[in-house]
Amino acid sequence: MGQELDYLKDVAIDLHALEIEWLHQSELFMKYSQASAEASADARDAEEHVKYVRSRLFLEIIEDAIENKEPKPTDKVIEAKYRTHKRHRQAKRDWLDAARKADDLKQSVFGFQQRKAALEHLVTLYGLQYFSGPSNVRAVTREMERDHRETKVALTMKERMKKNKSSRGKK
Repeated sequence: MGQELDYLKDVAIDLHALEIEWLHQSELFMKYSQASAEASADARDAEEHVKYVRSRLFLEIIEDAIENKEPKPTDKVIEAKYRTHKRHRQAKRDWLDAARKADDLKQSVFGFQQRKAALEHLVTLYGLQYFSGPSNVRAVTREMERDHRETKVALTMKERMKKNKSSRGKK
């Protein structure tokens, strides 16, 4: 593979440089897709190695029994011997580690698909000038309070006008 992968750094989006993020999206996606494919191939190779080690141990166990003029061991005995052998256990650990790495990289590729969708939506929001609004929470709060007061004043005026109309009609 050769390339160092820093998923958390690579998947982060700089809102102030969306055009740069767009330019790097396909490059990052390909980098992680290739790493995922290589990790999947490594996991398949490790699985084949487990099968090879199991077969070699199986043959060694039978050959030892023949060499020592012992009765042929049962399948259960052979299985117990090769499963507890250190070469088999190590091959199995290597396979599980490779499979875990492949799964993690497959999920990171999915993360970059999500990143692409997020970039699309951020660009849309930017085009709609979503990010051009008030820059702090206090400004938003003041605007909301002002709008609330204006709405309250307008309602109060409507109520007064309604009362005036109804009081004129009674005279």
